[in-house]
Amino acid sequence: MDWTASFINAIDYIESHLLEDIDNKKVAKAVSISSFYFEKAFLIYTGYNVNEYIRNRKLYKAALDIQSTSLKIIDIALKYGYQTSQAFTKAFRRFHSYSPSQIKNRTGQIKIFLPLKINISIQGGNKMDYKVEEEKELVFVGFKTTIKENEGYDKCPKFWDEINEKYFSNINDGSELSKAIMKYSIGSFAICVNNNDSNCFDYYICGRYKEGEIPNGLEKVSFKSSLWAKFKCVGPLPSALQTVNNEIWHEWVINNHEYTLGFDADIEYYSTGDIHSDNYESEIWLPVIKK
Repeated sequence: MDWTASFINAIDYIESHLLEDIDNKKVAKAVSISSFYFEKAFLIYTGYNVNEYIRNRKLYKAALDIQSTSLKIIDIALKYGYQTSQAFTKAFRRFHSYSPSQIKNRTGQIKIFLPLKINISIQGGNKMDYKVEEEKELVFVGFKTTIKENEGYDKCPKFWDEINEKYFSNINDGSELSKAIMKYSIGSFAICVNNNDSNCFDYYICGRYKEGEIPNGLEKVSFKSSLWAKFKCVGPLPSALQTVNNEIWHEWVINNHEYTLGFDADIEYYSTGDIHSDNYESEIWLPVIKK
């Protein structure tokens, strides 16, 4: 896959359909990339999630219309997908720091947001510390939540805080749930899986399932036999994982001529020990297919 070409096509698609009801899934489908990976890559490469970028482009174009046409504010709001002038004004002020009327009277300044120019540089991705291994069926069990695709960086840590406070802090209470947490080493893995029914992904804080009855509050997630690229991370969390994740997308994904990404999932593995240590080891696993 030529990621540079795909992103250029995505930007062009957004521009030509800006007045339509488009979102990250529609854009991803138009350039033949799964929305799960498209959303991740777009954020890493551009600094914006897809829907945020679309919204910013609409609000910039709306400001130009306000200054250059005689259209009413409500008509411009409807043109760019807002059902009420109140909703439009709120979003407009948040983006431009001025109201539509201030922009119209030229007492406020438009925030410029031009179409992105994509230039993905290819660096030494083969130097990354990784291995590709075949895993037979992988089965995990753990706590599950569903998160919007553009809220992962915020909601995933909050889910960890919630589970830590509610369950891990009471690990010795003798309940079946606590016994399962210890039996399956829940917390040694975190998994993101595409949720095909919405602009969301399912997120699991989990461990490897062995056998036995699963108590209420826990859910299983499994993957068929597959190849997995496993990237080693050394350093305190979450910075070490974030650094390696950026390197994977900036270097390995676009520079690898042997493997391409597989189905829509990724796994993080956490070893035992102090997660704040400079020597702490963790891993990022991505399903891959040999080209």
